Amino acid sequence: MITKAYLSPFKNIFQNLALEDYFLRNEDRELILFYINQPCVVMGNFQNPWAETNSKFLKENQISLARRQSGGGCVYHDLGNLNFCVFKNKAILTESDKAEHLKLIQDLLETKNIKTEKLEKSGMIFCKDKKKYKFSGEAFKQTKNRSFHHGTLLIKSDLVSLCSALKPDLNKLNTKAVASNPHLVGNLEEVWANLTPRAFYDEFKEFHRLSQLDDPENIREIVNKEAGHWSHLDQVFRKTPKFEVRQNGNMLTVTEGQVIAEDGVEVSKRDFSEEFS
Repeated sequence: MITKAYLSPFKNIFQNLALEDYFLRNEDRELILFYINQPCVVMGNFQNPWAETNSKFLKENQISLARRQSGGGCVYHDLGNLNFCVFKNKAILTESDKAEHLKLIQDLLETKNIKTEKLEKSGMIFCKDKKKYKFSGEAFKQTKNRSFHHGTLLIKSDLVSLCSALKPDLNKLNTKAVASNPHLVGNLEEVWANLTPRAFYDEFKEFHRLSQLDDPENIREIVNKEAGHWSHLDQVFRKTPKFEVRQNGNMLTVTEGQVIAEDGVEVSKRDFSEEFS
């Protein structure tokens, strides 16, 4: 049973990915973590960054790109987006488990007369003016003894930047990478006036009568040390599933983020990201 909540002191996506991993592998308490990031895009573990993001827009606006360890689709984070992560001492999370976690959020929103629904594939929507807006995506990670289920909560995010960041460089390619499922999105502040990420956290903690988890010992030192792994090129680009795409008249074969052949002929390896520099 979850009795503890923790609001991350970090605002950097790579630090918060390291924090999630710490709670997954080094804790035995069941808890819910919340965190807020500076602008960034976070891919699922089996996605292609060029098929999911606008690399030029990310570079021009200094938006970080990260690959998380869970599956699922690509999401945009900024200071108006609150992220949650439920940790359970279970090797396998059932659909019932995940629905129960989302209901923690839905129950709070219901007290504000906000009608929500769980999507069949992933996440939640709210209804306004006869339209359905997605405000939350979700994914999960399972290990031998412990699992997490995490997701996003759009509260007052910059939706223009979200749409620009998630406009893909590539539309046609041959790949087995997981593709995101686009949906009309909306901020919860549209149906909950003056809501902020911190206010949601405080209300959630009070509504479910959760106590604040004390900072784990040496957590800043641990997180800062491990953040480098999550920001490394090997994690962000080199884990990209193999794909083929036509560029400038040539069919390129790309493995681990590097071009290895053109029109079936082996070439000296080069980073595929050079195609967009």
